[in-house]
Amino acid sequence: MNVATLVSVTTAVVGTLFAAMTWSISDAPGLRGLRWFSASSMCGAGYACAMAAQSSGSALAARIALRFVVLLMALHASSWLVYSSRRDERPLYRFEKAIVAGSLCFGMIGLFPGTLYASEPWDHPIPWLGIQYNDARSTTLGNVTFVYLLGAIGLVAVRAVLRFRRGDRNLAGEIVGLFALALAATSDSLVSSGVLEMPYLLDVGYLVLVVAVSYDLSRAYVRNARQLRSAEEELVRQARLAALGEMSAVVAHEVRNPVAVIFNAIATLRKRPEDPDKLLGIVEEEAERLKRMVADLLEFARPESLVLEPSDVQPIVESAIEAVRTACPESAVDVELELASGLPKVHCDERLVRQAVINLLTNAVDAPDRRGPVRVTATCAHRRLSLRVIDEGRGVPKEIYGQIFLPFFTTRATGTGLGLPVVRRIAEAHGGGVTLLETPGGGATFELSIPVQGPGAT
Repeated sequence: MNVATLVSVTTAVVGTLFAAMTWSISDAPGLRGLRWFSASSMCGAGYACAMAAQSSGSALAARIALRFVVLLMALHASSWLVYSSRRDERPLYRFEKAIVAGSLCFGMIGLFPGTLYASEPWDHPIPWLGIQYNDARSTTLGNVTFVYLLGAIGLVAVRAVLRFRRGDRNLAGEIVGLFALALAATSDSLVSSGVLEMPYLLDVGYLVLVVAVSYDLSRAYVRNARQLRSAEEELVRQARLAALGEMSAVVAHEVRNPVAVIFNAIATLRKRPEDPDKLLGIVEEEAERLKRMVADLLEFARPESLVLEPSDVQPIVESAIEAVRTACPESAVDVELELASGLPKVHCDERLVRQAVINLLTNAVDAPDRRGPVRVTATCAHRRLSLRVIDEGRGVPKEIYGQIFLPFFTTRATGTGLGLPVVRRIAEAHGGGVTLLETPGGGATFELSIPVQGPGAT
């Protein structure tokens, strides 16, 4: 393989790779125009294949390739004009459509032997490089065609220069590539006419253009990625500030009520110190409410740091039930536990899972109009542990299904609205979730689902 064939094959391979890469990302928003860049790269790669055939030493391959050379040049010029218009976010102008139509006409004419190239073969040697092309001299119409296509490329190059001067610094590589292509096309026109004794350079020009524009695209991609990262960080900061403001407003509202009750009770106590027990009870109750609110808030805001260990489900659930019974002695007989046989060990943080079960049990025990006992069931299927807490109370109205896991949303006068959000955070930290299920006959069923990692899952 001689130098010219090697260069042409390399250009064809590189052009094809760039065409594939740019086509693969052209579905991204704002990058649809890259499909035309991909098309122009493929045309350049096809032209390089034709030039490789002309320098390969095969007369038959060279004659076949010579018919498609001008068509590939015309397709490249046309697709580049469309690409430039898509990049500028505008349709083709009328004169550009005329240029494209003329280019395609010349390319189709070149398919007929003897039109753009003479019928007589021309053994075209380049002695100082040891290369010989199986070629044909260009006709007068062929020279006109080359000038026409060169003008089309020159038009795109001049337009790119004007945009660069107006401040678009993303076109530096494209300008270099287009002028390299124009110089190579001019040189090849003179070589094809027999004026210069030089190797054909247009395929090299295509290679320079593709690499230069790809450099521009990579710079633009890096710049856009940095801008996107900066915008994302700003959005996260704004979201955090908004969440902090919302939480501060809610906390202030929730704290204000018990603090006002405490102050009123103290003021009344000062006026009537003879009956302190009732007023002190009110103060104690509201102080306990504030304490519970702060504890729930700290639990909700604390970053989850999991300590995962293989754990049995039964002791965790029994411990949670005992904690609820201790806190609510009047409900001692109102919690029933149903565990499926053969439950596997679960890789989890026992403390956090116990807290999640306690929160669900507390809500169930305090469910309005609860008629029967609270039931806790545990099953395992498809490598996921399912803990369900079921009550026969009034149930959750469907219109608030989408709000029950929002922080500070509560329907209970003494609730903080942080119990269920804490449960969801714990479940999601383990890779699971918590769901409110339909409960036949009324009531509410909350399912805590946690993946099982390890042997024994069914």
